[in-house]
Amino acid sequence: MSDRFPSTHWSELAALVENDPEGSRMLVSRLYERYWTPLYAYLRRRGNDPERTADLLQGFFAFLLDKRVFSTRRPEGRLRAFLLASLKNYVADEYDKEQALKRRPREPLLPLDLSLGESLYLQLPSRDLSPDRLYEKHWALSMVERAANRVEAWERQAGRGEEFEQLKPHVMGGAVARPYSEIAGDFEMSESALKVRVHRMRKRLGAYLREDIGMTVSGAAEVRSELSYLRELLS
Repeated sequence: MSDRFPSTHWSELAALVENDPEGSRMLVSRLYERYWTPLYAYLRRRGNDPERTADLLQGFFAFLLDKRVFSTRRPEGRLRAFLLASLKNYVADEYDKEQALKRRPREPLLPLDLSLGESLYLQLPSRDLSPDRLYEKHWALSMVERAANRVEAWERQAGRGEEFEQLKPHVMGGAVARPYSEIAGDFEMSESALKVRVHRMRKRLGAYLREDIGMTVSGAAEVRSELSYLRELLS
């Protein structure tokens, strides 16, 4: 499966869900892969234990599939905000745990790595973050990580995997990076050539971020707004 949503706009999502049950399941699966860790962090910060959080997430994504909510949603707004609002409504409806357990599928709808979710949640232990803000912080981190993984895949396919490993801190920032002079010596390249390589990787990273965000909003102006907000969240 390609690393893309089946479509890029709310209206197309609605048509897909309405007319293609298999496409509907693929859409929910892709949403799960991209958003479960931010939603996990939100639920944990709301005071749910890991097992209860996992139960709620499985039920929520089953709800998205069963109710076909995308077929009734107008093609506007931000997908991340819609998902969080939908989760809040779902949790409110499922407050009675017996009812939640009764509605939960006998088998998990999609695989959930509980240890990974907990590990990522604990990486941002700041107690001054509200559940909503924590959700958005994890959303920003997951967007950047996904774009970085795509850059890495591109570089490895071009036979530059080892170079990427050394240059990644320069591309991503926020980490201790080896001096260009040292890396240049390892690969018998000039420092200027390495800096050009980093510049191209950053451009590719930005392009992947814009592409990814463009699939979750309803217009170009919102893409720019989301990118600006993402930078704010990571600053």
